[in-house]
Amino acid sequence: MLSEEIKNLVRKAASEPEIPLEQPSDKSHGEYSTSIALKLAKQQNISPREFATELVSKIDRSDLIKRIEIAGPGFINFHLSKKALRKQIARSGEQGEKFGNGSHFKGKKIMVEFAHPNTHKAFHIGHLRTLNLGESLARILTAQGATVFRANYQGDVGLHVAKCLWGYMHEEEPQDLKTPQAKTEFLGKVYAKGAQTFEKDENAKEEIYEINKKIYAQDPEIMPLWKKTRQWSLDYFDYSYERFGTFFDRLFFESEVYDLGRNLVLEHLDKGVFEKSEGAVIFPGEKHGLHNRVFITGEGNPTYEAKEMGLAKLEQEAFPFDLNIHVVGNEQAEYFRVVIEAMNAIYPGLKDRQRHLAYGMVNLASGKMSSRTGEVITAEFLIEEVKKELAKVMKESDLKDEEKAEVMEK
Repeated sequence: MLSEEIKNLVRKAASEPEIPLEQPSDKSHGEYSTSIALKLAKQQNISPREFATELVSKIDRSDLIKRIEIAGPGFINFHLSKKALRKQIARSGEQGEKFGNGSHFKGKKIMVEFAHPNTHKAFHIGHLRTLNLGESLARILTAQGATVFRANYQGDVGLHVAKCLWGYMHEEEPQDLKTPQAKTEFLGKVYAKGAQTFEKDENAKEEIYEINKKIYAQDPEIMPLWKKTRQWSLDYFDYSYERFGTFFDRLFFESEVYDLGRNLVLEHLDKGVFEKSEGAVIFPGEKHGLHNRVFITGEGNPTYEAKEMGLAKLEQEAFPFDLNIHVVGNEQAEYFRVVIEAMNAIYPGLKDRQRHLAYGMVNLASGKMSSRTGEVITAEFLIEEVKKELAKVMKESDLKDEEKAEVMEK
């Protein structure tokens, strides 16, 4: 490893066995930096910069290093040469999938919760982002020795489902819905229809609310359609996960944590974790330097926050983790701060084992994507557009047509 080669050079020059080496966040400071001069200068009672200057003069020159600079009070920054990059690329080719493997997380059990698509809605490029981020993280952690558990929490109940089912009831189902892609495209269309009508038609709004109540009550009148369309979404998700090279050890659903989350909140209401406020049940986040959030509405329904309490229980039972990483957009940062604090009140110590890995949202030039309005770029559309561009590039290739198709799909 390049880092070890740099350490060895400094170790030899400084006659010091332990060399701290890190990668600067500011790339102008080089690829590697060490603070060893600050430590050793203190022991010899001289200026760190003076010591750093002397130490740099003793470091053997290597063709892997383009230049060495002294920064600030005495940091030594290393800028690598192009040869170092070529060496690293060659090493990755030689080692294949073993390249970069280590033991930093050996013995650790880490859950990575990612993807989170809602059933009954379009699977768009925003989902592709969290899918790729989560899978990349899972692979990196695995390469560093961790036992990784891939989890996926999906919303299969809620008003968005009711809007979709209302739209379905008011749209004739095409006869050619044979593939997962065609079915999920149809669901996206009827969801947008239901969502838009919900906003401008009071009668439709009441009908959608009634459908929502029937779903939660598992009314036999609505459940066959709910199960049918839910499965359409799940089939497409499975098709997409396989296509993008990922999988999940456990799928968690909002429908299975609805009652569980509500019961946990009510149980801990009596224990002082939650409080009543204007008919609702809240978590008093202000007592923890955060903000208050509603966990059970005045109508007695659990919010997303309450459902997270049930999810926390199921996730711990499914995989007793040392760390749980939630790969979710940065717009949910404040939400997670409160939710994790509430989890910790129910499950003491859980806060230290939870992390929210935030990332920037995928927006269009016109603004944020919206499944409600149908203004989204679906994953399927993006893939097909990329394949069209690849086809242009490969037009003059000597590959057979079936080989070109295989390359484009991969």
